[in-house]
Amino acid sequence: MKLKGTSVAVLALVLVCLGKWEYCKLLLVRDFEAQARVVLAEQGLGPAEYAALGQVYDDVRHTLTRAWLDVEVFPIGSLFTRLALKNCDVDLVVNVNDDSEVSERARVLLLRSRARYRRVARGGSRAGARPTLVLHFTHIASGRKCDLSFSSQTSVENSLLLTYYLKLDERIKPLISLVKVWINHLDNSKHFRSHILCLLVIFYLEQKHIVPPPIVLQENLSDNYRNGWDTNFNMIPFKSNNTESLYQLLGGFFKYYSIFNFRDNVLAVRNGKTYHRSVFRNISTIPEEFSDYKDYLKRPDSTPLNLDKDLCIQDAFGQNYNIADTVPSDLAADFLSHL
Repeated sequence: MKLKGTSVAVLALVLVCLGKWEYCKLLLVRDFEAQARVVLAEQGLGPAEYAALGQVYDDVRHTLTRAWLDVEVFPIGSLFTRLALKNCDVDLVVNVNDDSEVSERARVLLLRSRARYRRVARGGSRAGARPTLVLHFTHIASGRKCDLSFSSQTSVENSLLLTYYLKLDERIKPLISLVKVWINHLDNSKHFRSHILCLLVIFYLEQKHIVPPPIVLQENLSDNYRNGWDTNFNMIPFKSNNTESLYQLLGGFFKYYSIFNFRDNVLAVRNGKTYHRSVFRNISTIPEEFSDYKDYLKRPDSTPLNLDKDLCIQDAFGQNYNIADTVPSDLAADFLSHL
């Protein structure tokens, strides 16, 4: 079923995915926001389930810190922002420079706790412009799959930024959650990370002047650099004059991206602007708002923003990181065809 930019179509797809019983319940509710609440109640997590996810984090942190006193483990992603859906994985990060010895030490500690964890395997992902070491395992008590990454990248700060946005406006959380429900029912959607969807929604809301871009949040603040990028931001009070309903915003999201030129453009969440990809191919044409990126490109070990993928969505903080660079072409095509 193809969606053509309407909230009705989005809910129609969700209804089919939920099954007949949930569909019957929704037929009794005419108000769109009430319908959305039913969908999210079925697909999202309740307090008890979040408490169970929190226990996964507590167990992992305890396992590592009892033998490794100076290690710091942080929850990131949906566990931190409370945007998790059913059957979500638990994402945790140890904030260190990518280090095989560090991840091996953690792997050994998890393996020794066989009563708590199973299927501990070492892998990799892209949490930045360079590969990041990841341990994949299952938490036995909850049955949850977990990813423990070892990175000095900006995942913690991104989760903090998204949490700030969620508190600004009560429409943002259900909007992101409905889009996540939708994407979960596309084929091969596991490669379309939740963070990508979140930033697509945030970029759209920047155009609506519902949220301020990160560059505004960094005004008049001292720098706080992590791995070369300023991650400091001020959680300023912000009141939008936009009065659109959740129904209008959801339909507007699909309409906006159905005509967006992904092939040629970069979505710069940092300042809420769109740039032709050619602008970032030459250091002389990169705007001054990205001065840190220009300085970074002068380093001999720099890795430029990946401009050769189907989607190019620049990270809010890591200006050399296209967060969609792991989305395979077939999934990108499927995503674009359903807008």
